Amino acid sequence: MEGMPATGDPKSLFGYRMPGTTIPFLVCTLGIFGCYCLSSMSQEYLYLQTNSEGEKFHYTSSLTLWCKLAAMLWGSVGGGLFGRKAPHRWHFCIGFLTFATMWLSNQSLLWLNYPTQTLFKSAKLLPVMAGGVLINRRKFHVFEYLSALGLLMGLVCFTLTDMRVAPRFDFLGVFVICLALLADALIGNFQEKMFATFHCGANEVMTYSSAWAALFSLVLCAVDGETVAGTKYIFTSSPLVTLSCAVYAGLNILGQMHAYMLPPTCFAS
Repeated sequence: MEGMPATGDPKSLFGYRMPGTTIPFLVCTLGIFGCYCLSSMSQEYLYLQTNSEGEKFHYTSSLTLWCKLAAMLWGSVGGGLFGRKAPHRWHFCIGFLTFATMWLSNQSLLWLNYPTQTLFKSAKLLPVMAGGVLINRRKFHVFEYLSALGLLMGLVCFTLTDMRVAPRFDFLGVFVICLALLADALIGNFQEKMFATFHCGANEVMTYSSAWAALFSLVLCAVDGETVAGTKYIFTSSPLVTLSCAVYAGLNILGQMHAYMLPPTCFAS
């Protein structure tokens, strides 16, 4: 790919130089899967908890705000504030999509049970392929389209069954998680295009996109009035709630860093 380093050149991964693409690809891939799997476990635990007054966690905007502030701090410590390469409009778009993905995904848990949400998130392949065709002009093999069709059919069958037996199922939740998937798919394709065009670093993207996402979260917190109540719930209701939020935020940051490093390191999104 023009403008990208040739295969076999040493790559930098978390500050370490490694030759080729196989090892960086495996490290990034395992990091993404591991971090997001553990993050999902902490997310499920958080939304199942109740405080001493029997109130369940529902402060999605506050959770998104603190997660994005932590991500911005992480990127800034890594040097993301200096030497910006990509224009602010790109970070603005990715920041908004990142905010939308996290907020909508968490919000869907108010209407869906966790296995259903996880299944829909696993179907990210479908909008990613569509975005790849429309945004990056990518071409896929016919077998890839057949695989995507099979995934869609399985998703429909599971949803039809789940809506009959699940204690907590709502089509509003399906609509919300589908919007989250759409935003998530756009993130991957826009990131790939941004990395290929401006050759920016992972810390830069983490810092500026998280700053925009935190700003969107703060506005939403102000609108729905949960800034103080949500922050108080997160930090004072229970040590386990605070720990779950911290683990969720930390694992999301690490998963994001692996995802951000994957395109420039291994020529993939």
